[in-house]
Parts: sequence; structure tokens; C-alpha cells
Amino acid sequence: MNLENDQQLLSTQRKLALLEEQIANAKDRPPTPNNLESLQSLAQTANQLREEIIRYQSQHKRRASKPTGRGSRRRPEALLPSPAHPEPALPPKFPPNFHILYLTRS
Repeated sequence: MNLENDQQLLSTQRKLALLEEQIANAKDRPPTPNNLESLQSLAQTANQLREEIIRYQSQHKRRASKPTGRGSRRRPEALLPSPAHPEPALPPKFPPNFHILYLTRS
């Protein structure tokens, strides 16, 4: 099983949560050979789902960090200005009241 998109990732995460709940319930039951086999099977499936989630997330991060093509160098998201921290405005070349000072001195 290979996850191909975010919808499949979300579905797999939900299945993993259900499996973990079933594992917790199976651990509460008295240990019988049938229960132990069931618990091992559930744990194995849960591990496979975890591996698929990790594999998808690592591939997804790698794809997002690759450049999109020649001449399209983008700034990393961490360096882009955010609404909470906008880029500082450049200082003006002349003070705001320069025209008044210049005209009154002559």
C-alpha cells in the first residue's frame, strides 16, 4: 500500500487510531492464545500503517522542498513575511518634510 494524496493519509490516520483503540481493548482481555494472535496481528497492521504514514510524510516534505524549475527560485516559507511579522518598510530617500526645509532655506 502506497499513500498517494492527503485524503488517503487522513483515512490511514483514522484507521490507525481505530486499530490502536482495538489494541488497547485486546490488552484488557484475558490472555488466551487466540487473543494473543489477534493482538499480534493488530500490532503488525498498526506498524505497517505507521510506516506508510511516515513514508508519505517524508516524500511529501522532499517534494515540497525541491525547486519547481529553472528560474523559479522561491524563498523558503519560513523567510516569507507573514501578516503578524511584515517586512520592514524601506526608509525614504529624503525626510518627509524635505521639500518644506529645502524651500524655506533659500
